[in-house]
Amino acid sequence: MTDCKKGVGEVDGRSVAVVDTPGLFDTSLPNKQVVDEIVKCVSLSSPGPHVFVIVLSLGRFTKEETDTVDLIKKIFGPKAAQFSIVLFTRGDELEGESIEDYVERSKSAELKKLIRDCGNRFLSFNNREKQDRTQVSRLLNMIEEVKNSNQGRYFTNSMFEEAEMSIKKRMEEIMKEREREIHAQREELEAKYELEKENLMKRLEEEKQRADEERMKMENKFRETEEKLRKESEEKEKTEKKEREKENQKRSEEEKQRRAEYIKKILEMKREIDNQRSHFP
Repeated sequence: MTDCKKGVGEVDGRSVAVVDTPGLFDTSLPNKQVVDEIVKCVSLSSPGPHVFVIVLSLGRFTKEETDTVDLIKKIFGPKAAQFSIVLFTRGDELEGESIEDYVERSKSAELKKLIRDCGNRFLSFNNREKQDRTQVSRLLNMIEEVKNSNQGRYFTNSMFEEAEMSIKKRMEEIMKEREREIHAQREELEAKYELEKENLMKRLEEEKQRADEERMKMENKFRETEEKLRKESEEKEKTEKKEREKENQKRSEEEKQRRAEYIKKILEMKREIDNQRSHFP
């Protein structure tokens, strides 16, 4: 979150006013908020700043930090670089090495470009020696050098007004770019939605087809089982019928045989009776 604040004090007998702009050049901030804060900063520094101090933490440089001068020039115009200084904090981590040697051996092309854009004006502050006024004096001396190189001029409101058209143009470009990005994101989301919708419909259709196939298999299996049971039932009924017929035939033959034996016995008894009668006059 950005919130421009102004502090006023006296250093080495000189009156100093500082306008702090934490996070002002964060590219994720809404355009209107950036513009409002820029206007606020300019009004707080009226009649205008002698210098822009770009504060970086030693050994940790983000792209947003190294792009700060470009952003300042885009917002305040190209003349703003003439009023810029780079201040490194945590200078105690140099461990005896000079800030000049540190910058010289740095492999960060972005950092070196940042310093070149600021006219090779840079220095460091030791955070552990906050009572050391010499480092503050060095900063004030460098600010004096910037003032002298700019004939003692402030970065004035008139300079800001000169840059106002470029600010508006830049903001319009940013707005158009964001509109294009939003439009592209919307199209991407719509295409993604349509693709997901198409894939979902395809999956649903495939699942429906699998369900229909499974249902057909179940129905066919049921019909096959039903047909098998029907045939087994018919076959069993036929077998039982044959067995009944066979049993009936057997009983019928046995009955005929019993009758024949019965008739035979009757006839034998009759013949025996007739024989017995023939022996008596």
